[in-house]
Amino acid sequence: MFSMRFVITVLSLLLIASPVFAEPQAIDGLVNQHKIQVVSESDNLETICFPGELVDVLFRLKPQHQLRWEDYDAVEVIFETVDLNDHVVSRGTAASVNAGNGLRWVRFDPAIPESLRGWFDIKVYVVGKTGRDMQWLGHGHVTAAILLPLKQRVQMPYVGVSMPNSGGAGSYLSAANVIALKRLGVQQIRIFLRWNKIQPYQDQQPDWKLIDRIVNVATDAGMTVLPAVVSTPDWAVDPAALADRGQGKRGGLAPLHTMRPDMNKWQAFLTALVNRYQDRVHEWSIWNEPNALSSLNKRSAEDYAMIVKAAYAVIKKADPNATVAMAGLSGLKADYLARLTRLEAAPWIEAVCVHPYRYHEAIPEYAFEKYGDGYGRQSLLEDLAQIATVKAEMPATLSGKTVRPTWVTEGGYNTLPGFPPKLHQAVSLKSQAQYLVRTMALANVGGVTRYYWWRLFDTYGANMGILGNQSVGHQPKPAYVALAVFERMAGDMHDASHQVSGDIHMIHYTSRGKPMTLAWTTADQRSVNLLSDQTCTMTDMMGMSTSVSDGVLLLTSSPVYLSGHVQIKP
Repeated sequence: MFSMRFVITVLSLLLIASPVFAEPQAIDGLVNQHKIQVVSESDNLETICFPGELVDVLFRLKPQHQLRWEDYDAVEVIFETVDLNDHVVSRGTAASVNAGNGLRWVRFDPAIPESLRGWFDIKVYVVGKTGRDMQWLGHGHVTAAILLPLKQRVQMPYVGVSMPNSGGAGSYLSAANVIALKRLGVQQIRIFLRWNKIQPYQDQQPDWKLIDRIVNVATDAGMTVLPAVVSTPDWAVDPAALADRGQGKRGGLAPLHTMRPDMNKWQAFLTALVNRYQDRVHEWSIWNEPNALSSLNKRSAEDYAMIVKAAYAVIKKADPNATVAMAGLSGLKADYLARLTRLEAAPWIEAVCVHPYRYHEAIPEYAFEKYGDGYGRQSLLEDLAQIATVKAEMPATLSGKTVRPTWVTEGGYNTLPGFPPKLHQAVSLKSQAQYLVRTMALANVGGVTRYYWWRLFDTYGANMGILGNQSVGHQPKPAYVALAVFERMAGDMHDASHQVSGDIHMIHYTSRGKPMTLAWTTADQRSVNLLSDQTCTMTDMMGMSTSVSDGVLLLTSSPVYLSGHVQIKP
């Protein structure tokens, strides 16, 4: 085995297909020759594990630049595993196997200690030896997660996941990747149901196959489904709406699928849709981010009021017990919700939905005046308070409900440097995990009763998922583990209250019948003294637990969970 000395330089722009790799400059004084590609062939079925299960990683060693394996006396594979804080947890070597056709394979267990929980980056370095000469041929990596065991299901789940836009007529969900959701402990998902993909031509019957699969897979896994019904087919656009057609984001006229549909055609489609799934789906979200289309459609609010009223009528006729939720608003835009109320759309809205995206520097605890309203100018709690004020003024629904829940149907952070939207500039992998926990907890304090994190996995060019994209086998990111731990510790979070002492934040709440505290600081770290010296259990956001018995707690920007309602000394 070689002794290893790693000098790590983080690239300024990471490959889309490999969003978490930091390339080392040297290994034992060697310079990477880039003579082979070290490609992970591991699927997350093999790297998302519960304690005691085998972490099984597989790499393909693919020669480049006419490299010949026979030119080397030996080829050694060295691996090193680090945790989220870059602490080395395992090192070793593994044997590669000649697979023919110039390829070699290496498969091994990274030997992560059984006592550890959390997210791990398994880095692989391939060295060729000829006599006394050694060459560093290439490197690769794969990530793994060791999760806390699942807890009992909850009656009123707070945690959900919103699925990506991809998958043709709906979101991509299969019997394979649903396992990653089940291991999270998630009981509810949100999907996109695109009318223009399901029925692109008027003389064609709706093609339900993909939506059937999604709903069946989720139902079999014990998950409820919230479809967001969106996108008008060209043939169903209301001709009168074309007069208000605005400019598209990239020039030219706005896409037709953003336009208001003909109400008769819209209602006919919804009737067929709800009748088909009423035995499995009982909640429907109508459209998505209508306020973000205001530059595309000059009558955004007026058109949306028509769309949701027409939808409510036929959904309730087909399934009187169904819940009709409004579209998730881009940002926390209380003014748009108030405008819908003035347009008398409120009685047709049974759940208010928002997407509390914030600029990457606008951490949720504070206000940043340089950013726009609803996207960071105020703190997350201040924005949610404005939503609550408007909700209090909304009249009862047609079904007699005077209290509407607030759901976050999208919310998240991007980890891909160079991703174009200014709103979604990249944060680090660790920051994504930290903001996930802090944002979801603060949102609950602010009255949110469901939070669908956006999204399950990255797509090409947009790394907002908690799993990587398809090219890396949907490998876990730290945020995946953070969400799993949040579900175990706060799966039905309620009765939450927020206490602030300088840059220290503490949230007292109840989950699964037990009092809990979530604590962190927005500074690098703070040492605090607990009001009581009674022993409590502390669990970090990666799932590692320890006892606090001396009354002293070291807080960082990574939140920790404490058993009981813990107080700190002033």
